[in-house]
Amino acid sequence: MPHAFRRSRLEKQLAQRLSEIIIFEIDDIHLKDEIISITRVEVTKDFFKASVYFTLLNHNNKNRVIKALYRALPYTYSLLIKRIRIRKLPELKFFYDQTTDLERETSEHTFRMQKTRQAIEQTADLRAELTAAAGDFADPSIADVTHKHSAKPLLPDTDEESTAETSKKSPPFNPASNKDDL
Repeated sequence: MPHAFRRSRLEKQLAQRLSEIIIFEIDDIHLKDEIISITRVEVTKDFFKASVYFTLLNHNNKNRVIKALYRALPYTYSLLIKRIRIRKLPELKFFYDQTTDLERETSEHTFRMQKTRQAIEQTADLRAELTAAAGDFADPSIADVTHKHSAKPLLPDTDEESTAETSKKSPPFNPASNKDDL
């Protein structure tokens, strides 16, 4: 149990000190242009090796940055020995941390899925509004009722039933039938 605490404390110290050294101390042209962030450090149980995981703002240059970190490793060891009180520093191995890339891709994918879902919901809402607005014309039973009330003007002092009865009694004017009578 005490070793786990010591190991976690050493991991935190290494991460903090390496970040400071990479940002402020190492004078390498390949590292000056990059924004490097130490995401985590994992020390083995025997304290002989440490895996240093980092991320970059521009992940296209990761191989160039790894080479620059290994070129600066002797200088980095000399600075770490002065800043961390330990008998023997663990051997450092640098790895590009791909979990942040995966997290970024996952969040971008989730964002695209949410935008697609919102677009589908908006389309469904618009379709419902259009259907409701055009519903009077789309439903034949409603269209007939609307047609009856809007197409026939009501005469004063009469109702629809009496006008319908009078229209049934008198035949419509047909000019051809009048020619036969002459």
